[in-house]
Amino acid sequence: MTTKLFITIIIAIIGWTFGFVELFLKRKWQNKDRLATMRQEAYSNFMKKMDAFGKDMNQIPQKMIGSMMSEFLSKILKDNADIEGALIKYNTQVSQLLQNSIEPLSAINQELSALKLVASEKVLVLIEQLKKLTEDLYNDYQIAFTKITPTDIETIKQMPSTIGYSERVRIFTSLYDELFKQMRDEIK
Repeated sequence: MTTKLFITIIIAIIGWTFGFVELFLKRKWQNKDRLATMRQEAYSNFMKKMDAFGKDMNQIPQKMIGSMMSEFLSKILKDNADIEGALIKYNTQVSQLLQNSIEPLSAINQELSALKLVASEKVLVLIEQLKKLTEDLYNDYQIAFTKITPTDIETIKQMPSTIGYSERVRIFTSLYDELFKQMRDEIK
């Protein structure tokens, strides 16, 4: 009887041990699955914001500035008496342009901050680089727009090149592509 009892106890201990190991492994896998799901949702939301940002970036600089300048100059040429009104309207349009150009940058910064909660170390490094780039572009936009005067047409036309817009877009695109690739690798 002691041998039977001993064998039964050993089988019970092995069974309980197997049950606990299975329980802990299941929880570990569930946590990994939950993290993968959270990452996938966060990465998906980020990609949607980035697509919207890309569209906005292509519309902002020269088209809008050129149309504002031509409207301002035509109003001055047509009605010399209303130069003050034309300047006020121009300043309002420049302020609106600044606001429109900064909104996508702010949205991207917020989304990048949200990604920090679920991102891996590799993605965090890329996020920090993108965040720094967007903050620098944001600051340079503000500085450039404060220096614009309605009479200095050349400065207005060259504003995107003076803040390094094309180079920053190239860097931003390469960082974005690298980040996208890393995110896809993590979700797989």
